Amino acid sequence: MSASATDLIHGYLDETLTAEQQAELANWLRESLDHARQFAETVLLHDRLRVEMLADDIMLGSISEGLAEDHAKAPRREEG
Repeated sequence: MSASATDLIHGYLDETLTAEQQAELANWLRESLDHARQFAETVLLHDRLRVEMLADDIMLGSISEGLAEDHAKAPRREEG
């Protein structure tokens, strides 16, 4: 995949393409079934990574909340 095609796909995923770039990406996709396949593979990988990152964030948030609750329930040591 050429660097410009990669940039266009990433721009598409980041929602940062101009109208001209969107047209360029659409034309690139129409040129070849391989281009469409590369686009689909990149989009699927991007989506899978996003889902895994969200799952990790949720898991870490749950762990942090659990630790905070445990800390709040722990008996306090008196000073003195």
